[in-house]
Amino acid sequence: MLFARREKEKLQPLEEHLKNVYIYSKRIAEINKIDVEEEVLKLLAFLHDVGKADKKWQSSFPKVEKYPHALLGLPLAYAFLKKNNIEEELKFLILSIILSHHRGLKKGMYEGKYANLNANYAEEIFDILRKAKIEIERNDVNNLLLERKYDGAKWKEKPLTCLDIQQKCIDFLERLKKEEMLEFREKFWKLQGILVEADFLDVKMWEESLSEENVFQQFYFPSFHKLIESKQPKGKYEWQKSCLECSYKYIIIPMPTGTGKTEASLFWASRVPTKRLFYVLPVTFAINAMFKRFQSYFKNVGIYHHWADVFLREEDTEQLDSYLYFKTMISSVQVTTPDQIILSFLQWKKWTVKLLSFLNSTFIFDEIHVYDPLLFSHFRLLIEKLKKEFNANICIITATFPFRLREFKEMENFIVLPRDWEKYYERKFGKISYIKEKIEDWLNANKNKLREEWKNKKILIVVNTVKKAQDLYELLKELSPMLLHARFILGDRIKKEKDVLNEKPRILIATQIVEVSLDIDYDILLTEICPLDSLIQRMGRVNRNRDREGEIFVFYTEDWNPYEKKVFERAKEYIEKSVVNKKSDKELLDVFQKYYGEISSLFTKKYEEAKRTWEMFSTDVYSFSIDESSLKGLLREIKVINIPVIPQIFEECAHRLKDEARKLWNQYKEFLNKKAKKKALEKEIEIRKLVVEVPIFRLKDSTVKFDKDLKFFVANLKYDTQVGLKGVDIENVL
Repeated sequence: MLFARREKEKLQPLEEHLKNVYIYSKRIAEINKIDVEEEVLKLLAFLHDVGKADKKWQSSFPKVEKYPHALLGLPLAYAFLKKNNIEEELKFLILSIILSHHRGLKKGMYEGKYANLNANYAEEIFDILRKAKIEIERNDVNNLLLERKYDGAKWKEKPLTCLDIQQKCIDFLERLKKEEMLEFREKFWKLQGILVEADFLDVKMWEESLSEENVFQQFYFPSFHKLIESKQPKGKYEWQKSCLECSYKYIIIPMPTGTGKTEASLFWASRVPTKRLFYVLPVTFAINAMFKRFQSYFKNVGIYHHWADVFLREEDTEQLDSYLYFKTMISSVQVTTPDQIILSFLQWKKWTVKLLSFLNSTFIFDEIHVYDPLLFSHFRLLIEKLKKEFNANICIITATFPFRLREFKEMENFIVLPRDWEKYYERKFGKISYIKEKIEDWLNANKNKLREEWKNKKILIVVNTVKKAQDLYELLKELSPMLLHARFILGDRIKKEKDVLNEKPRILIATQIVEVSLDIDYDILLTEICPLDSLIQRMGRVNRNRDREGEIFVFYTEDWNPYEKKVFERAKEYIEKSVVNKKSDKELLDVFQKYYGEISSLFTKKYEEAKRTWEMFSTDVYSFSIDESSLKGLLREIKVINIPVIPQIFEECAHRLKDEARKLWNQYKEFLNKKAKKKALEKEIEIRKLVVEVPIFRLKDSTVKFDKDLKFFVANLKYDTQVGLKGVDIENVL
């Protein structure tokens, strides 16, 4: 018998896997309303893993790394398609999908050591295919692979190798004209998305011994029953009824902080056809918090950002088993960043199955005012795609939505809820004072005020750079403040984020990291001058429910980093002349709209840059490759490039963890022990917890090396568990 996969003594027959993928493919195509011939789905399902029927693959099973089954399956698939005179586009569509169903399609993706790789199929695979009415014999394969080749001296008839067929796929793609390629691309991502998702669901079903219905319930059509049962729109949240009663496809919720925007958006999502729900936030801290919040509302919640696996390791190791599904965004509810959504359209990492997941789904974009001009330009292009090509439902929620943005064509057809939203901005938040003094000087002179006069007050201090936050922490150390910023190693950072939410410290010193979607509430805010949208977000952490008198003190600073200088200088003028003495959300919103009108040209300038990126990376079928640190500069305006580094004081610990992980991986390969695999992954995550993001300019003064075993840079950096990375004098927080 031929086998598809194994775990310890548990084996899945290849025939069972191929049949299941076919059944699930048909159901996935139906759910996604994709009009595709059933015969095409059958060919993809039964041919995608025929490489596993190769005798070399089966005899080395389960240690099959040196025999890529996607490549080994090409000769049989090619021979069948050729025998049946399948038209050229469909033939190479199927072959390209099979070739790349585990690895992104690239030119020369398999080369070198695979030059002479040929398939030798077990007889049983022909019986399996025959039962599925896919008629092909061994002799057919041998004969149909014979083609004339020129060896440099004369023409000879030779059998095509696996790499020859790979090259035929690439040659076909290179011949396509632009319009032909765009049509081919749409067919490619939809069909490969169906295949890969069906493949994943069968793995899930087999590993956990689940029924087909159980799996489809987990991954499709989220239930809002627990949410609606536990959260009723009444009292101060009565306005949420407008969302619970609305089934319009495109809405904006421009409500102030602390009014229940998140639940309102979910009420709306419960009323529109929702295959999958994507809740999108720009900051990982907020995503982690929202993921935990959503677990009380939904059964199957996924999370994905560039260190989500580390967060899951700290929160719930059982969730790590589902991380593959989180990364491919096929959970019924997914919390993620705008970057991950946009990168899927730019063909990065499993992009075909992600695009399929977006089709006919619901998107809630929270805190878009935090987007810089470049990211907002990408967001405009994303909205246009989702509306025109993906039949998506879209909600934008924000406390400071700049209404000038509704002039952009992508924002057409959006309605605003509630209709009487402006009256909710009449709430009084307290008093704003502008102090023409640096925050560190004022605090040094007023420590006793914090100690005595404000001893029963909760105080939030927000500054613009890590260096300033660290200095203030040292200055106020005797008052036992908590410090939070982005320059801690991941393990410390996750712990501190949890402490902020759980312990709610009396004095919290932080950077911009606390601005977005955090349910924290303070009595007093001390902040440096910053752009007005950031200021309003910081103010949203004070007197959150507008049920008492809050106090905001804005301090002078001449350092505009990490912001755009023009934006910072304009904000400074507004704060000095227009913001001081404002007492209601409405007064502030009016100032913000005027301010935004003056800087909106920055947003239009970046649109063409973003458009060029989309045209460069989303007009063919090749996967886009780029390292994590470079990605940020592609989508966001980054003044300083950060790279992940392990401080030298943790190097020995990292190597010990690596050795332990290596032993566990060997156990897994030898015995297919799933527990060993899980423990190995956990050890590797423990290594990642020792990593800190470092501005590249900081490394020039340090002893730095790239450790090939750890696959991270190691640098002689000063690090303290309480303070974080020392010596950082510029910051790009997000």
